[in-house]
Amino acid sequence: MGNAIAKRSIGRPRSIDRDRIVAAANRIGAERLTMRAVAEDLGVTTQALYNHIGGRRELLALLANDYGDVFEVPDTPGEPWQDWLCRFAHSLRIRLLERPGTASAVATRGPTSSPAVSFVDRTITKMAVDGFEPSEALVAYKAVLELVIGMVQRQEVTDADAERDHGHRALFYEALANSDPEALHNLAFIAAGWTRRDPSELFDYSLVCLISGIASNKGYFSTVRS
Repeated sequence: MGNAIAKRSIGRPRSIDRDRIVAAANRIGAERLTMRAVAEDLGVTTQALYNHIGGRRELLALLANDYGDVFEVPDTPGEPWQDWLCRFAHSLRIRLLERPGTASAVATRGPTSSPAVSFVDRTITKMAVDGFEPSEALVAYKAVLELVIGMVQRQEVTDADAERDHGHRALFYEALANSDPEALHNLAFIAAGWTRRDPSELFDYSLVCLISGIASNKGYFSTVRS
């Protein structure tokens, strides 16, 4: 009788829930993420997984939103909203780069977790102190989010893309060498050995420019509508 019970236990399907599915997706990684891979990791059938998840897109969305701590930016009394958004942007960029392929899911789904929604609300509150309307503060948050996502996706190039990009740069240098130096004197620093900027440096510069632009264009939408 004991053997019969053991045999039934072996054939009994393992219980799964969304937390276990997300844990499996993290182990596999976004680049190799498939429904079959997750099912095999959890020791269940693909059909059993479909009872909880609609497909790979939903898996990516779950994986992308499994970074609630990024949105739990501590409130520092008197901290300018600019510093607040910059801290968030840097944390989010680091997390997305740690999980290649998840940036696109963030772009299409937006904030779908309680910490994310709470962060947006707190951002609006902080920017309201400086005179921003709620709708304008929301657009500012979205602009920062789009910058992070766009630059992360740009950095996540495949080897083939990188090789192609190298070819384009080679053609550019060739065109530069064949041009009249007097007509292109502003590009002399490139011919002298200028190299591609570090992605982190470019991100920092882009973020500073965006935040400064948001600050200096407060009331922009009211002006456009009037």
